[in-house]
Amino acid sequence: MKICANTNKCSHKREPQPVSAFYKNKYYEDGLAPQCKDCQKEYFSYGKNLPKKYPGLTANIVKNLFEGKAICKICGRSGKWGKGKYDLCIDHCHITNVFRGILCGHHNKILGMLNEDPVEIQQLKAYAEFCVNIKNQKL
Repeated sequence: MKICANTNKCSHKREPQPVSAFYKNKYYEDGLAPQCKDCQKEYFSYGKNLPKKYPGLTANIVKNLFEGKAICKICGRSGKWGKGKYDLCIDHCHITNVFRGILCGHHNKILGMLNEDPVEIQQLKAYAEFCVNIKNQKL
């Protein structure tokens, strides 16, 4: 996010930094990566250990996640790993740590709020369909 001509705001540190502190990235409107070089180095080095932490997670998935080539298994939204609402997350079992998939932060949070309970998820789906039907009814 450009602040002024010579500064950009790091999406992780949330503070303005000189443009020179960012890698170029043609996939973003301003042509700069959203995280500063220091944050990217930290996250990339952290990423190397992720397959050990989450069984089933491959180095290729981690690479795609950091490069913005991964997608949410629910909505198909693409993006990078991060802490924002639509940034991508590593979904995993909190008991076994087994990797289950990549989700956007929005869907990861919803899944957690529903306690990963298929019955609650089906009830929510039925209620959402009910809401759509009411919305589509002519008054």
